[in-house]
Amino acid sequence: MPRVDLSGQRFGRLGVIEFHDYPNGGSKARWICRCDCGTELLVYGYNLKNGNTQSCGCYKIDRTKEANSTHGRSRTAIYHIYYGLLDRCFNPENKRYSHYGARGITVDSSWLGEAGFERFCEDMGPRPSRKHSIERRDNNGAYGPNNCRWATQKEQSRNKRSNRLVSYKGETKPLSQFCEELGLPYRTIWWRINAGWSAKQAFEGL
Repeated sequence: MPRVDLSGQRFGRLGVIEFHDYPNGGSKARWICRCDCGTELLVYGYNLKNGNTQSCGCYKIDRTKEANSTHGRSRTAIYHIYYGLLDRCFNPENKRYSHYGARGITVDSSWLGEAGFERFCEDMGPRPSRKHSIERRDNNGAYGPNNCRWATQKEQSRNKRSNRLVSYKGETKPLSQFCEELGLPYRTIWWRINAGWSAKQAFEGL
C-alpha cells in the first residue's frame, strides 16, 4: 500500500515537515514534526492520524497548569463564593434554591463553562476583605459582571428586598441608612413610620 504523504498537514499542535523513515525495516512510517512551541520530534503516522500524538508533550503540561490555576484554588474563599452562587441558582437540592434559582435568578453566561471561574475573578477583582461577599445590585437580576460587587454585610442588609425604602428631602434610601446617617434609633423611626407618620415627621420628631 503506497504511503500517504502527510507533509504540510497539521495534527493538533504539530505540523508535519517531511517523511523520515520506516524504523527497523517495518511498515509504519515516522514523520518529522514541529510543535507550535518550536520543538521538533519524530512521530509515527498512525499516532498522528488517530489523534494519539498532538504535541511534543507541551499540550498536556499546559492543560495541567490551566487546571491547577483553577482547581488549585478550589479551597480558597473566592472559589467557594463562586461555587455557592452557581449551586443556589442551579441546584434544586440547595437549601437556598427557592430564593434564587426557583425565583428565576440565574448566572451570566460569561461566568459559566470552563473559563467561567477565571472570568468571575477578572470581573470581580480581589476580594477587599474577609468581611466582603458578593452582592447583586438588583436583587431581581442575574449574577454577572454588570450586576455584582463586593459588599459587607451591613451594605448588603440595606439592599435586602425586605428593607423599607423611604423618601426624605428628595432622596430615596433604605430606612436603616437614613437612621445611620442622621444618628437616629432605627426602632423608634420604624415605629413612627409604621404608625403613619411621614418621613419628615418621623425623622424630625414633628
